[in-house]
Amino acid sequence: LYQPRPTVRWRFYGRGFYRHPKTANYKMTGPVTVTYRLRETPMGTNGEEFLDAGKNPPDGAIIHYYLKEEPADEVTLSILDEQGKVIRTFSSKSEEPPRVPVQAGMNRFVWDLRHEGATKLEGPAKRDRFEQALEIAVRPRALPGRYQVQLKVGETVLAQPFEVVRDPRLPASDEDLRAQFELKVAIRDRISEVHDAVNRIRRLRKQVEEWEERAKAAGKSDAIAEAAKAFKEKLETLERELVQVDSDKPQPGPARVREKLIALSSMIDESDDRPTKGAHEVYELLAGQVGELLVRLRQVLEEEQRQFSERLAQAGVPALA
Repeated sequence: LYQPRPTVRWRFYGRGFYRHPKTANYKMTGPVTVTYRLRETPMGTNGEEFLDAGKNPPDGAIIHYYLKEEPADEVTLSILDEQGKVIRTFSSKSEEPPRVPVQAGMNRFVWDLRHEGATKLEGPAKRDRFEQALEIAVRPRALPGRYQVQLKVGETVLAQPFEVVRDPRLPASDEDLRAQFELKVAIRDRISEVHDAVNRIRRLRKQVEEWEERAKAAGKSDAIAEAAKAFKEKLETLERELVQVDSDKPQPGPARVREKLIALSSMIDESDDRPTKGAHEVYELLAGQVGELLVRLRQVLEEEQRQFSERLAQAGVPALA
């Protein structure tokens, strides 16, 4: 995999670097054997294929179905709870995995036993650890109980019930698992509220910039430049309090309320047990911060947007929608 090379160790004292008298020579290191390779599954996800070991069954509910021929239309696979409520839907036309396989013949889809995640932030996704946690750990796990899988191919709808059972090795009771589920759902919903607010901020800021360009083309930029700058600064201030906007930089700064909620949900997800009292207290604290920020956002939208729209009207430029 790589060419072994000698290495030099350095010691650091105060402000000085000193070369360590001993060096490690790895030229005699033997070759590294690759024991697995990454393969893309029919669902579009990546999986490890081991070359020198057996293979465990997939994690989740394994769903098999047969298609006589590859359909031209979209195929959807939905998971419903015992009350008939849809908790997750997958599509063969989805831009992101997992996608529903639609090859002629036997197909297999694996549901990871998790509910829908939080709404997504608009714009290019930053592949940091928080985004990765959003895809998996923030999604609440399905509780033990009866469910139904529904496959829709064109006008044909097929359904089959199945049951999710609790691992008998777990010391946690069904009530403990439900307490975790309810808290993770609440955290997911607060994250969705934050994402919805940030998406609204970004759409509005883009619209302000578009009106600035139109006013500039009409020779009226001076009339709205100051109002536009003040409006965008207030929007940016709120955005930076809601989410970490510099996560791709070497020094991104402190985590914001969104990242704290994601971290809390990820920590709760590490165990199959009732959340601690501390977890509930942290959630209440963060949920209160989300509520305060949303109130401030509504005030900014009511006051600043109205003033900016009035300035646009005075300059003869159409108001904001």
